[in-house]
Amino acid sequence: MAQIIYISDPQDKTKQTLFSAHLAIVLAEKNKTSLISNQNEKLEMFLAKRHHFNLKNNDTLPVPAYFSSLKNLNPKADFSFVVLDVHTFDFLKETDILLTFADNTDIANDLTDVKSSLSSALWNAKKARGTMGKNAFKHFVVPSLNLDEQTLQKLRKSAMLSGYILTPPFDINPLYAKGFESGITFLDKNLPAFKKDFLQDDFFARRNLKHLLEFIFSIQ
Repeated sequence: MAQIIYISDPQDKTKQTLFSAHLAIVLAEKNKTSLISNQNEKLEMFLAKRHHFNLKNNDTLPVPAYFSSLKNLNPKADFSFVVLDVHTFDFLKETDILLTFADNTDIANDLTDVKSSLSSALWNAKKARGTMGKNAFKHFVVPSLNLDEQTLQKLRKSAMLSGYILTPPFDINPLYAKGFESGITFLDKNLPAFKKDFLQDDFFARRNLKHLLEFIFSIQ
């Protein structure tokens, strides 16, 4: 049974897609992975460029399978991971792991306000999973490096009450967007074909992403 990972950035859908694509690539390095996104032409082109690179160079860059809807996913495909880059709460009840990016105080306030639309959607999804006989999804909140200490403290207190897990602070850097345009990302720069192009920025971007995922998957 595939683990369904839902990526949510309530205020920055571009960042949400960039992170989802790179997360799917990391997972596809060792696991059969699919990426679900709503008719995203840029994302389709990104994956197509990776396929083209592999065919042209007889290489094996990891490329997740792409679907425009969770309904199109073949239940017999036997994926290990499904990454959701969607802009609706409808699929929360299907989710095993939820990553919510807290980029600013507005999102932090929504997470800490039990009457907000975000908090309501999370609560309703947990109830729906309960009626389906499923455990509640694991919810990770990823704070931005730019959040002040007062907001972080507010999130810490809310985490204890709401049951989500606050990760170490994290922000994606411009290399995500740069790689999205070319199809070749900082995640590929450790491969033999790109060793000569591996820069310090590539190293730190890859390390930071790996550290975040290690934190998330270390909690079972």
